[in-house]
Amino acid sequence: MNERIIEKYSPFYKRLCITSGVWLIPGIICIKKGYYKLGVITIGASINSWNYWRFPIENSIRHKIDILNASISILLWSVLAYKNNNLKILISGLCLMVYCYYMSNYCDYYNNSEKWVDWHMRFHISSSLLACLILLNDSTKMQK
Repeated sequence: MNERIIEKYSPFYKRLCITSGVWLIPGIICIKKGYYKLGVITIGASINSWNYWRFPIENSIRHKIDILNASISILLWSVLAYKNNNLKILISGLCLMVYCYYMSNYCDYYNNSEKWVDWHMRFHISSSLLACLILLNDSTKMQK
């Protein structure tokens, strides 16, 4: 396995661990609203993200689990937004998330800038805000 310990920005990883926790908010709200599966998967995404960023090793099993869990969460949140006709919120939120993720990768790989951490934090926060907006506009059409 081609694992690479990411050391060049280690002082900033604490901030990424903190912003990984913002997913706990929509996860707990989901459970309170009765969306137990979505809530557990969302909380799992938060925990897996924190677990990866506490000591990131690229291409490790923790990294792969983090990406898989985050991808499943984004897919499920997109389904909830679509079923509730929240397409404007979904499209604008996904565009913001993609932009933040792209800038994070751009700054890290092409620009070799420490700003990638800030962009990745924005990705964490924007995805959590999107989930909260979807929950606020939930017309409870999704199966619980």
